[in-house]
Amino acid sequence: AAMAGPAQAAPAAAAASVALAVGGDGERPPDLERQATACSAANSVYSGRTAETTPTNAEFKEGGDGRRCCSPRRWGACGLAVATLLALGVVFRPQDAAWELKEMRFDPALLAGLTQAFTDPTFNSTLTFPINVTAGITNPNFIGARAGVAHLQVTSGDFVIAEVRTEPAVIHSHGQSLLRAVSTSTITPGASKHLMSVLAPFFKFSPEVRGEIPAKVFGFINIKVKLHCTVDVEVLLILSDPVKMVTGYRCSQGLGW
Repeated sequence: AAMAGPAQAAPAAAAASVALAVGGDGERPPDLERQATACSAANSVYSGRTAETTPTNAEFKEGGDGRRCCSPRRWGACGLAVATLLALGVVFRPQDAAWELKEMRFDPALLAGLTQAFTDPTFNSTLTFPINVTAGITNPNFIGARAGVAHLQVTSGDFVIAEVRTEPAVIHSHGQSLLRAVSTSTITPGASKHLMSVLAPFFKFSPEVRGEIPAKVFGFINIKVKLHCTVDVEVLLILSDPVKMVTGYRCSQGLGW
């Protein structure tokens, strides 16, 4: 009984005392008062030992290494992780790129026909006017991309006045890049009459540009940039300073897959 530990020794001693009180020969009657006293003392010792070895509710809340589950150190680590995720969300939140014309190249011999299409009410043919365009792109995002070939439409009212095909390009992260494209304007007699009605009297108008630009980010994720712009154009500047034809624009961009 002594090798079993103090908590188990007390009940064993009480049992031995009862056996001695009864006696081995059965000649003496049992001393009930003495038995009750011995059992009461044994139970008191056992209850005290059990209380000392039973963990409290507060101790159950502690981890196996003695630290509480909601310790200040763990709360600090969680707060740091949340703050890091919020910062990354702000830094890598998609922002709209800005652009401006850098160069426009075209055949000057076609200017006479273009001027006629804008000014002559008797214009009765179809004029095709290709322009090689270079635009500067400012990407405010911290993620770059490889832009693929895009097809954009330039419209005014119900008329498609130009088709634009962009060339593949590398768009640098948080910096500037160059994007080249070929814009092909096709002026029909119907489009000519429409343009004369919207250009008068200051030869300014605001066509719309729509389309999707395929791109790849991180080298393997394919996305599509959906573009919709309203562009303010001063047409007469094509005769003197073509890159300043665009005087303003308003764009909305969205991401798709």
